[in-house]
Amino acid sequence: MKQGLWKKAWIAAMLLGLTAPASAKVIQLGDLLAPSISGGESRYVVKQNTQGKFRNTFKFDLSKNADVNLTRSFGGGALGKHLKFSSVRMRLLDGDNNLIASTRGGRLASFAGALGEGSYQLVVAGKMKPGFARGAFKFSAGAIAAPVPEPEEWALMVMGAGLMAFQIRRKQRQLANAEPALAALPA
Repeated sequence: MKQGLWKKAWIAAMLLGLTAPASAKVIQLGDLLAPSISGGESRYVVKQNTQGKFRNTFKFDLSKNADVNLTRSFGGGALGKHLKFSSVRMRLLDGDNNLIASTRGGRLASFAGALGEGSYQLVVAGKMKPGFARGAFKFSAGAIAAPVPEPEEWALMVMGAGLMAFQIRRKQRQLANAEPALAALPA
């Protein structure tokens, strides 16, 4: 009786292990421009599936246009020894799954550039050598809102340009109406 119960439990555990998506992990970062987002460096775990592949997806939003910096790096520890760096890729996709940027291979990869308002995802995927199940890599994400002049700033710029034009015209009129200070000498 005990052996039958253990056998059923073992089969259930194996089926659960085979159906669990151990290699795919989705991390929600939220709005990178929100004050609550630290934007610091974090460690994320890599777990391979039965084919030795892994895939981590970082989803984030931007509430307005921003300059973004996204970086992932693999250390030289156990994961660095068991990772096939030629297979590692990093892909940046917009909300409609259109490819924005892509890089392949290496211990370090990053994207820095301007992105518009919307939802994005960064996919880090690759393959590990046989006999190694998990490890961790570092990922950091940060964004700075692109500077956009406020209406008050536009009004001040227009008013300043108008005052400068007024001063230039006034000076030209004064010079045109003034008598010449030096008279031409007869030859």
